[in-house]
Amino acid sequence: MKKLSVTLKLSIGGMALCGLVLYFGAIPIFALSMRSAYPEFANRFWPWLAFLWGSALPCYGVLFYGWRVAGEIERGNAFSGENAASLRAVARLAVLDTVYFALGNIILFLLSMSHPGIALGLMAVCVVGVIVAAVADTLSKLVAEAARLREEQDLTI
Repeated sequence: MKKLSVTLKLSIGGMALCGLVLYFGAIPIFALSMRSAYPEFANRFWPWLAFLWGSALPCYGVLFYGWRVAGEIERGNAFSGENAASLRAVARLAVLDTVYFALGNIILFLLSMSHPGIALGLMAVCVVGVIVAAVADTLSKLVAEAARLREEQDLTI
């Protein structure tokens, strides 16, 4: 279990680093180049950047809970109420981010700060968020049931 936990923690750290590079490196650089190439759209720079940065917060919350799950796995406590609660929190954060992303996308579109093609493309991100929420919620229920069975088994010995 130690090796699995280390692998998970390295993966989570890698995702956090990739997120930092994406959110605070690649996206702003791309946005600055777009602003330079299309000065008539310069008024969209900060609203879009703030919107995208706001979407990073729930993602880092998910990484935090993932780190907690990895810690429980390291302690040999993979099927526990704590992990079930962490996975439930991941599902809630995925729903929160999906709703935030959908509403923000709609608002920016209604304010004429988005193109219909971009709005439709970004709605695909919302589908991914719903899938992540469904998987995390299902795993939460399975881990909770496994924890209950494990506790029941421990009591019968």
